Order: sequence, then structure tokens, then C-alpha cells
Amino acid sequence: MSNIVCSKCGLPVSGARVNIATGLAHCEPCDRVFRFDDQITPPHGVRRSTSSRSDSSSSTALALAMKPERFVVTGGELAPPEEVMYRTKSTAVTTPLVIRWRWLTPSAFFFIAFAIAWDSFLVFWYANALAHGGPTMMFVFPLAHVAAGLWITYGALSRLLNSTTITVGAEEIRSVTSPIRNPFDNETVVHRDAVVEVGVVEKKGSKGSVSYAVVARDDAGRAHKLARLDLREEADYLTQRIRKEIEPAAPTREGEALTK
Repeated sequence: MSNIVCSKCGLPVSGARVNIATGLAHCEPCDRVFRFDDQITPPHGVRRSTSSRSDSSSSTALALAMKPERFVVTGGELAPPEEVMYRTKSTAVTTPLVIRWRWLTPSAFFFIAFAIAWDSFLVFWYANALAHGGPTMMFVFPLAHVAAGLWITYGALSRLLNSTTITVGAEEIRSVTSPIRNPFDNETVVHRDAVVEVGVVEKKGSKGSVSYAVVARDDAGRAHKLARLDLREEADYLTQRIRKEIEPAAPTREGEALTK
């Protein structure tokens, strides 16, 4: 029986979820990964390091391991640490890890309101043109605005209705977005054993906006985008959680950026 308790919920952690080699423990009820060094009494004559640098890096690792509230995580049972050395990374998982989240965030309501205002103006314009028998130019002139309106509406509906589901199975990692599909960027599938690195790529927009792509790079050097998120904390958690599944015996690292 382990004497380690979760740093988040305070519940006891099973000994099978404590990895002495890495100093990490996994709490199943709240899905927290944390360091347990401060819960172990060092042997007589050995002093625990109390440097500010150590404390700072430890607290950073804990913060990055916290699950975002909008993420729903199921499955992903890891083999006990003592069994991992006898297993390959493909057989260390007994149930697929599934991470799902909705795109709906507070910022989505701005896009929805903007789309309604844009489309309402176009409806008013064409209704007025039809009612008064307007000239041909009155119908042709707003066509560029109609195209923009379709794109804005598509984006607003995507943020309102869509969700992304990432499944880490024994054979493959699959990322699917639904129900509104993008024919150019809807589903990503990469063979699990081919993945050599999972990390975060920062994307900067033309107007100063920043987003973060979680990317899996395979042994052929190809980059496979699994998700695109607005918050770095969410991208870091997703990166770490996937890494923990495909490399269960390795220490959890921060979601550092990949080389573009």
C-alpha cells in the first residue's frame, strides 16, 4: 500500500501508479500527474534540495500537468511501473486514451454575434434590392461580402457546435473533428509506433493572434497536426498526456516547442 497522496485531490495513490525511477505518480480519480519527492522522508544523512530553482521547476511541472476543465479524459490505463520494462510501448496501454473537448469558449460568442450582424446586413440588402427592383449591379456588388459571410458563418457554427476527439490506441493516434467538417483539415491518423516526438508549435496570425498546434512527428520527419488550441496551458497538457501514453516509463516533460 502506497503512502503517497495526490497533491490535487488528497486521495491515496495506488502503489502501481507510483514510479520511483521518475519520481512521478498518477492519481486515477482526478487524472493528476505530480512529483511526490516532498512526501518521502530522505534517508538519514541525506538532505533534500531546497533551492529556489528546484522549487520553481517543480511547481511549473505540476501546473502544466493540470487537466483543463473543458477536457473530458477517459481510458488510457497505464501498466504498473514495474511491468513497463517488460512491455513495448504498444502493449503498455490496456484501454485507449480518449481526450475530447468542445470548441465552445467565451470568445466564440463574439464570432457568433459578428456572423449574425454580417448576415443580417446582407439579407436586408438583398431584400431591399428585390423589393424595389434594384439594378443588376446592386446584386453583383455584394458578392464578395456574401463569400466572406459564408466563411464567417462557417467559423461561427464550428466554434458553436464542433468538438475534437483524440484517441490514442494500441496501433494509432487519431484526431477527429465533428460535426462540421473541414475537407482540408478534419481527421489526422498516425501510426503510434512511428511517432518519435510530440510537441507544441506556436502559430502567429497576421493581426497578432497566437494559437498553439499540438503536433506528432513520425520517424520519416512528417508533422501531423493533432489539435489547434488558443491556450498554451491546454496545448501543454495535451502534449504531456499523449506522451505519457506512448512513453509510459519516461518522465513527463513540459510541452516544449518543436522545431518547425
